[in-house]
Amino acid sequence: MTTELQEIAILKKALEREKKARQISEELLESKSRELYFAKEKIANQYKELEGVLEKLKEQQTMLVQSEKMASIGQLSAGIAHEINNPIGFIKSNIENFKEVTPTILGLFNLYNEFLKIEKIDSFKEKLDEIESYKEKNDINFIFEDITGLLDETVEGLDRVREIVSGLNNFSHIDEGDKLIHANINDLIDSTIKVVKNEIQYKAEIKKEYSALPSIDCYPGQLNQVFMNLIVNASQAIKELGIIIVKTSFEDDHVVIRIEDNGSGISSKNIKKLFTPFFTTKEVGDGTGLGLSISYSIVKNKHKGSIQIESEEGKGSVFSIRIPTNLKSINGTRDE
Repeated sequence: MTTELQEIAILKKALEREKKARQISEELLESKSRELYFAKEKIANQYKELEGVLEKLKEQQTMLVQSEKMASIGQLSAGIAHEINNPIGFIKSNIENFKEVTPTILGLFNLYNEFLKIEKIDSFKEKLDEIESYKEKNDINFIFEDITGLLDETVEGLDRVREIVSGLNNFSHIDEGDKLIHANINDLIDSTIKVVKNEIQYKAEIKKEYSALPSIDCYPGQLNQVFMNLIVNASQAIKELGIIIVKTSFEDDHVVIRIEDNGSGISSKNIKKLFTPFFTTKEVGDGTGLGLSISYSIVKNKHKGSIQIESEEGKGSVFSIRIPTNLKSINGTRDE
């Protein structure tokens, strides 16, 4: 009997221990579940905060790109104004010259009108002599020849102004936003060269070696900024008159752009830092140090392409850009 009571006591103690262990486990499980819940809430809140920070970073990056673009255009504005002022100047001069001889031409027209109204044959010769005398006295033949030249020069000047304005318009694409545009890279480079022409014409000759390229979906305004940065940088690397060669080709479903100069080149230690934000080898006030880092971001992040550099001090540099033609497929974008 005593043995049975002892066994019952042992079983009761074991049961109590089991209940206590179960209670501890349940309390621990509840505690850990509560901790996991709050941890999950904290992570969710942090994720939302990170999303907000990321969105702000994207906005700031967009603003930074536009700011650098406007700074670059501002830097070129004096040259652009000079480019426009030249043709406007001789257009104005030509119009003033034409204005000066207009009364003389109208005088000749009046004489011919009087001649056409003559009814007496005897007066024909007298009026013709008067006309010839007027033409000789006012050197009408020279005026007519000069007017032809003035008009040709004026049309040429107006075409030049239109070309500059068209280049600026194609270059800026301020209102594009993030919409993909179907464009030809050769045309984009041409519009950029028109904008930077005055900046580089006294430093370098540009040679274009274009291949036939398919039109691709891209962000034209941003690519124009890349081309401008690289071409202006190339001209600034040339101490005296040099050459900048712009080549395009189509390789393995990629458009390839090579911008080569025979300038001072870049040291190996600087090449490693070349695309780092705010890094620059220029004097203070001559550059922000953002041009190449923004160019890298535009090519790499926006166009899923690559940008590389080969350079040797004293011999020049070559920037190579590769842009895929199927950007919509890569992005999964459906822009029209």
